[in-house]
Amino acid sequence: MMISPQYEMFSGSVERAGRHSIQTLFYHFVGFPLWPQESYVVTGDTLFGGDLRVTEIRRSRASILAGYARGWTTMGAIALLAIGIGVFFIPEAPFRQDPMPFGHSILSYALTLCGLGAAVVAGLVWFATRVALSSEELAKRAIYQGFVGVPVYPAYLSNPWSLRDDLKRIIRDASEQPSGRAAFDDWPSVVLRPELARPELL
Repeated sequence: MMISPQYEMFSGSVERAGRHSIQTLFYHFVGFPLWPQESYVVTGDTLFGGDLRVTEIRRSRASILAGYARGWTTMGAIALLAIGIGVFFIPEAPFRQDPMPFGHSILSYALTLCGLGAAVVAGLVWFATRVALSSEELAKRAIYQGFVGVPVYPAYLSNPWSLRDDLKRIIRDASEQPSGRAAFDDWPSVVLRPELARPELL
C-alpha cells in the first residue's frame, strides 16, 4: 500500500494486540487530521516504517474518534508552543500597548502557557483513548488470527461472507453433522454443545 505522507497519515491506534492495531488513514494538514479514509489492521510501526503490513477492514468509529481527538490536541499544543517560543524572540512589541514583561511580548507568555495546557489535555486524551485489551480479549484475538489472518473479529472485515462460510464449514465438520444446508446454517446451536466447547470453535 502506498500513501503520500505530505497529505495522508495513519492515526487513531486502538485495540492494540502485540504489533497489530486498528488505525485509520486520514487526509491531514501539517499533522491535523482532516478527513478519514478507510480503517486498517496495521502490523508494524507506522511512525518509522520498515516491515509494515495493512489489512483493510470496516471503518472503525473508535479509531476515527481517537485520531481526531489525539491529532487535534497534540498538534494544537505543538503549534501554540512553537508560536509562543517564536514570539518570545521577537525583539519588538508585536502590537501597541504590549507591556513587554522582562523584555518579551506578553503574547509569548500567554501562548506558551496555553500550549502547556493543551499538552496536558493531549496527554489525558492519549491516556483515555489507549484502552488496553484484557488478557481474555488478547487470547480471543490470537485465535482469530489463526483463522482470519489478523487478530480482529471476522465481522470487522470489509467482506467477511466467504470467511464466515468457511468457519461454518469448520463448525459443521467438527460436530460430525451430515452435510446439508440445515446443518450448515445451524451453527449457533452446534457451538453451544458442551462436547464441542473448544477454544478454536468458540
